[in-house]
Amino acid sequence: MAKRLAALDIQRGLIMVLMALDHVVAFVYRYHPSEVWAGAWTRYTAWQPFVTRLVTHLCAPGFFLLLGCSVALLLQSRTEQGMTDSQARSFLCKRGVLLLLLNQLVENRAWTLGFRYSEVPPPAIPDGPWPGTPGPMLLVFTVLTGLGMALLLSSLVFRVRSRYLALLATLLIVASSILVPSPEHLRDSYGLLLRLVFLPGHSGTGFVLYPLIPWSGVALWGVVLGRLLHADAESTLRRLPLIGLALVATALVLRAIGGPGNLRLPRDGSVIEFFNLIKYPPSLVFLFLFVGLNLLLLSLWNRAQGLLPRLCDLLSTFGQVPLFYYLLHLFQFSVLGAIWFRKGASLPVTYLVWLLGLIPLYFACRAYRRFKSQTPVDSLWRFL
Repeated sequence: MAKRLAALDIQRGLIMVLMALDHVVAFVYRYHPSEVWAGAWTRYTAWQPFVTRLVTHLCAPGFFLLLGCSVALLLQSRTEQGMTDSQARSFLCKRGVLLLLLNQLVENRAWTLGFRYSEVPPPAIPDGPWPGTPGPMLLVFTVLTGLGMALLLSSLVFRVRSRYLALLATLLIVASSILVPSPEHLRDSYGLLLRLVFLPGHSGTGFVLYPLIPWSGVALWGVVLGRLLHADAESTLRRLPLIGLALVATALVLRAIGGPGNLRLPRDGSVIEFFNLIKYPPSLVFLFLFVGLNLLLLSLWNRAQGLLPRLCDLLSTFGQVPLFYYLLHLFQFSVLGAIWFRKGASLPVTYLVWLLGLIPLYFACRAYRRFKSQTPVDSLWRFL
């Protein structure tokens, strides 16, 4: 069996920790920014909330990229142990469907709880409306649905050769940036299927955040990266800084010259607006910048494990049980917000709640990691 790459767990743990900050802002600070292709686009008047939001943009691209890496490495390992193609396809489908169900049946209960008791009107609403015609949001499709759909797509293409898979991934990402309507189409009506496949926003009782295109493209990039890591981890990790820097540089150039790749241009000449990028769906600038930064951090963690062993151990604890952590942290912080922070809190208090909340999460994740390691490799518990 291939040796587990610690840098992947550490980076996944880092983005889980940063993701918690983003959600604590919603449940405790009682305001959540948004960067949408039309309508909602937060305009910041201070740098502190902007930087708080900016660092958390590492999370979604990191989730999808590392999901793809994990798929590739797991399938390579299981194939060496005798897993057939049909078994691999079944595994990916089951996990994908599980994420879809957990989104609707479990995760959304935490969001409802977190916002229901807010006394800050309107609770966690960004600057401007979301696209589409809003209605009662009975079905909210979050990042879990995006990840689940990426797994389902992976089950169909996991045998495609890497060069073609990389091309498919890039086409999905570029197509999204080209085909997104202009902001003038804010109130146009699109069906739920189109929202799930391509365009975030409202559709009747459904509300979509992470459509299949382009996020599955990032996951497929991750599959290619995972295959390279499996073939030659040391050489691949050495090349990551060059790839990461190239992506970051391309993002900065595209933002500076404007035009294609931005979806929406800066509204003024400030540094904040320069980096206030569109996330729903992600512009090319957004993806290049934050995928590039994720690759740079992966390389950094690979070098820093001996220098920062305690920090790496803490982060890898979160990173090895990501789904368990994800669901647990949502309920923990939504309950805290509902009980003690109905009227909101200052940003410093929000940061304090975030840091203190990581302590019980760490011990819970450590215990679950120990339990999971004692279950059979085909146990449903390992899906968490």
